[in-house]
Amino acid sequence: MLPTHQETLSQATPPYLFLPFYMDQDGSWLQQWNSFDKLSQFSNWKKPVAAYVTGQRPNGYYVAKFKESIAKAAVNNLNQEMSVVQVALSRVKKSIAKTCGSLRYYGV
Repeated sequence: MLPTHQETLSQATPPYLFLPFYMDQDGSWLQQWNSFDKLSQFSNWKKPVAAYVTGQRPNGYYVAKFKESIAKAAVNNLNQEMSVVQVALSRVKKSIAKTCGSLRYYGV
C-alpha cells in the first residue's frame, strides 16, 4: 500500500514492486529508481518501497496503515457533513431570529 496524492493509501502497481530489483543499463546509472515510466502515481513512494523490500516493516504494518487511511477518510467525510449541517443550522437560527424580531415589533 502506497500513499496517493489524495492522502489515502492504494495498492502498489507492479512497477513499484519490481523497481528495487531492476537495473536499467542506460538510466539507472544516472537516476536510481527511475527505470519505469509514470511513477508519479503515488506520492512519497520511495521510503515505503525501501522499507517493504528490506523488511523493515512487517506486512501487518501495511494492513494497519490501510485501515487507518480508511478510518481517516470516514472521519473527514463526517466532518464535512457536520460542517454542512452547522451552516444550515446557523442560517435557520438567523431566519428564526429575524422572524421573531419582526413579530415582536408588531406586538405578537
